Amino acid sequence: MITYLIDLKILDNINFNTICVGLNQFNELLASNNLDSITYLNLDGCQLTVFPKSILKFKNLEMLSLEHNYLKNLPETILELKALKKLFLKDNLLEKLPETLKYLKQIETLDLQYNQLKKLPQSIGKLISLKKLFLQRNKLETLPKSLENIRSSCFINLDNNFL
Repeated sequence: MITYLIDLKILDNINFNTICVGLNQFNELLASNNLDSITYLNLDGCQLTVFPKSILKFKNLEMLSLEHNYLKNLPETILELKALKKLFLKDNLLEKLPETLKYLKQIETLDLQYNQLKKLPQSIGKLISLKKLFLQRNKLETLPKSLENIRSSCFINLDNNFL
């Protein structure tokens, strides 16, 4: 019996051979070393307190969802996920973001709502492919000047911050 359905955040072209949902499947894939085909990884609500460094082995990852966990930060090595287009980090405990975020040149959607962010890195303005930036319900007091570089081509939600 299904108790709840994971939000896959994919609207078109679903190929279930490229999806990994949950810690059990994640661990099985790591053990099998069959990581190249995976483009979507969902570890929502897995009670993670640290970013699993083994995620960095998924070199073709385009979508990563780590919502509803207890993450306080992201590693500088997040830059290794060069194919990443969508990053969902809603409802964690993130206090800061690494400057290396700027190397995620393919990122189109960055969901950081419901975290503890007080400021954003200057490098956020270098995310040239960014189309959607969700920052509502954080503790942002100021915005970096570099954000002006992406504002015209990007939807940004800043609701319920201290701006």
